[in-house]
Amino acid sequence: MSTPVDVLDTQILVYGATESEQWAVDILEELLCGDRVAYIPRYVLAEFARVMRTEFVEPARFVIESLGRSDTVAAAHIRQVADIDIPTTRNTATARTLARVCDMEPKDAPVLAAAANLSEFLTTVNTDHSNVRLAEAYVLLNILDRAGVNPDQVYPRLLTNEQPFVGRPLSDLRLGRLTIKHVP
Repeated sequence: MSTPVDVLDTQILVYGATESEQWAVDILEELLCGDRVAYIPRYVLAEFARVMRTEFVEPARFVIESLGRSDTVAAAHIRQVADIDIPTTRNTATARTLARVCDMEPKDAPVLAAAANLSEFLTTVNTDHSNVRLAEAYVLLNILDRAGVNPDQVYPRLLTNEQPFVGRPLSDLRLGRLTIKHVP
């Protein structure tokens, strides 16, 4: 049996933290209550902190700290994402190429890449100790182990509110077992 690991796009955290969309609040509550297994890429946390830095500092801090304490969410500590240069990340050759191939916004390419590479991310954790995301991989493996889920049975499910997130059918892109779920 396959088990989804939700990979969240930034706007879900923003809408949930600002309580501007009830469906996003519900997802955030499910994450904080342990009802969903999720991986939040460093880029998403950095983007979330950047979007929220002026008007919504306290809700952002609460969400980030709470996600870090969740038993079912693998996410970096906010100090580990503070030095991520978002414009540079969006403008890498890899992000621009992925955006062109997938017919999508370059800002979303790092999220898609993190979701698409989730299985590889989990299987290389024991061999690639130079991986800067090593801590999140171990956390996610421990979450899966506590739930009795074999990492080989996991598939990434990218949750987004953007329509369309990619402009081409996923089957054309050959991104493995990745699925994209538009919410609400």
